[in-house]
Amino acid sequence: MRGQVAALSGQARLGSWTAWRAAVDKWRPSVDRLFPLQNRTSGRFERQCIGSEGWTGTIWAVDDIRLGTALRQIRLRRGLRQSDVARMAGASRATILRIERGHIGTLTVDVLRRVAASLDVRIDLIARWRAGDLDRLLNARHSQFHEQLAVRFRTLPGWVSRPEVSFAIYAERGVIDVLAFHAARQMLVVIELKTDLADINELVGTIDRKRRLAVQIAQEQGWSIGPATRVAAWVIVADGATNRRRIAAHRAMLRSAFPTDGRGMAGWLLDPAVPVRALSIWSDARPGNVGAGLASVRRVSTRPRAVAMAPSRTAPRPDRVNRPSSPSPSRANDLRASI
Repeated sequence: MRGQVAALSGQARLGSWTAWRAAVDKWRPSVDRLFPLQNRTSGRFERQCIGSEGWTGTIWAVDDIRLGTALRQIRLRRGLRQSDVARMAGASRATILRIERGHIGTLTVDVLRRVAASLDVRIDLIARWRAGDLDRLLNARHSQFHEQLAVRFRTLPGWVSRPEVSFAIYAERGVIDVLAFHAARQMLVVIELKTDLADINELVGTIDRKRRLAVQIAQEQGWSIGPATRVAAWVIVADGATNRRRIAAHRAMLRSAFPTDGRGMAGWLLDPAVPVRALSIWSDARPGNVGAGLASVRRVSTRPRAVAMAPSRTAPRPDRVNRPSSPSPSRANDLRASI
């Protein structure tokens, strides 16, 4: 495995703060020896985090050798043999030996994570790109989606909108893609933008959770939220063949969860009298954007280059000379296109 691997060490799902502090104090001497301060700040990073799955600890970016050394020190601290770790991870002792020596290039990520999990260590990967900002590349289509929707809302009377509204209400944490408010009608709308439809069940659950918290989230925006404020939900999916197939495959479920479609939303935005739950496909058909699309690219196809055929140097035999026949119109067009 080439590149850098982020080794996230720490005890998962500890029952109390006292137990967590005891675990940190227990592992701190080994961690400080393995990851000195000058290594953390020179091309690497350290960050305290609280994971969504209950994991709490410190993140260090390490290379292959340092990762192997860290796992070995944790194994020794816990009084485990290599054969013990191999049995818990469902791997061979030779695999554990290779990992501890830093020779993980031939191992799969699944094997490495199983070995680390047997030592209560979580492994995450860090992707780095030579060409520049990888986050900007991954979020380019989503940002373009945001821009087009913001332009649309600026043309609608009575609406104000906020993009990327984050919230943290007790255990509920997340980000609303677009939160819009119509003061005259006291209508909030939670908008979820999807360039890819990956998990339909997760989508329905997420939009329902955000809709329930929308009033409390909107109060922090300084809007005139009152007891008569109602909440609508709108899922906008980028146009694409894959997204359309997934919508068709779950048509009954999606129509039950989101009865209103794009045609109904066009009139509703002008007069949001009642709350709705809608799903629509956003097709960017402006002349300057035809062919760009907002959905993710699934495959790359290239057009075959026309190959100029050299004339044959071998003269045809007199008894095999065929009379030329006039090609059909479609065949003639194909021939002209290939020249």
